Amino acid sequence: MPILYGSRPPPNDSVWDRIRDDSFEVRVFDRNIRNKEKGVDVEMALDVAERMHTISPPSTMIIAAGDADHLPPVTRARAKGWKVEVWFWSNAADPMKKAPDRFCPLEKYFDSYASALVFRCCGFPTHSRDGTLHLATG
Repeated sequence: MPILYGSRPPPNDSVWDRIRDDSFEVRVFDRNIRNKEKGVDVEMALDVAERMHTISPPSTMIIAAGDADHLPPVTRARAKGWKVEVWFWSNAADPMKKAPDRFCPLEKYFDSYASALVFRCCGFPTHSRDGTLHLATG
């Protein structure tokens, strides 16, 4: 079963419920007093390590993360014979693009849907008067 890790969403957020409906296990973590994620990366790394040692034969592991803190699980999984794919935006850390067997930039999957996603999810216009698409990123 695929697992999605992240920070606790607002109570009225329906995205996590939709992800659960798509057969993902969702693990959420509270943010600290400074609104920073705590525990997400460590939990994912521990799950990667557990699967490397309990699932045989090795198969494909897909990690959706782009910062270099996730490099050790990628390199260790590959060393144990796992095929590793990293899915993230193109601004991922260079080692996260080079270390896996395959890097999949998410832009190519979302560009054609960007205007619909921004309008439907965020409720504000997606194009300026000159027709330029504007996306807010966090």
